[in-house]
Amino acid sequence: MFEKNLNGKFLFVRHGLTEFNKIQNETHSESIEFIGEYSDAVLSQEGIAQAINAQKFINNIKIEKVYCSPLKRALETCLKIFESHPNKDNIIIEVFPLVTEFLNICYDFPNSIEENKKIYNMNSKVKFNWKSFEEIFGEKQNLFFLSYLDNLNEEEYNKFYKIFEEANKNKTMDKAIEELVKYKKENNISTLESYKHIFNRTQEFKKYLKEKHIGSIDDLSQKIIIVTHGGFIKFSTSKSVLNQKAFNDWPKDCCFADNCEFISVNI
Repeated sequence: MFEKNLNGKFLFVRHGLTEFNKIQNETHSESIEFIGEYSDAVLSQEGIAQAINAQKFINNIKIEKVYCSPLKRALETCLKIFESHPNKDNIIIEVFPLVTEFLNICYDFPNSIEENKKIYNMNSKVKFNWKSFEEIFGEKQNLFFLSYLDNLNEEEYNKFYKIFEEANKNKTMDKAIEELVKYKKENNISTLESYKHIFNRTQEFKKYLKEKHIGSIDDLSQKIIIVTHGGFIKFSTSKSVLNQKAFNDWPKDCCFADNCEFISVNI
């Protein structure tokens, strides 16, 4: 279902390294997962360098379309990867909610879509189009992720919906995210978004790609790039992922993408 190369039509790219990734890799500590300030983390200096290094691959590729997660680390990666592309003035990156990360720890959540749109938009060095996002979620864009939290029961969902509505008004989203993730741990909720939901998200996105690009799907001379996350890529590339017994018990057919690595995915 995937190969680690640039040969396919659809190239999935994991974002560059973040400070969260760096600390987690160095300490292997679970406690960092519950710190709200790491929500919507930006790239580390190493992550920026990784994205810039990817330019040497991407600058030689003709681009048909680019899709990007709404999280900062993906948006920043996208900007850095494409900022020197010879055709960058004609590349419009579509920010697409379906390709956001699998929601489970603080790091997986956006802090403010509103703020992200101020930085990454049609006036940036590389153009970002939020039209799809706006059409789907309207005035609820900052809270779009709530519709993905299917492992909460109705009472829990309604409770946290109110908490996040208040946090959105008061600009305290990081505290609300931290409260939610700690609640998950204290109440033995396996994951905030179920495996089935994230898997269905990946299938819905792949179906969308097939239908949207049906006229050019066999034209390998122009690529479709998806800048996303490690979890999303795992669920996009595995047929047996729904059978895993524990969160980190990934099946062998999952793709473990390195930061800024290009993965050809069979749609």
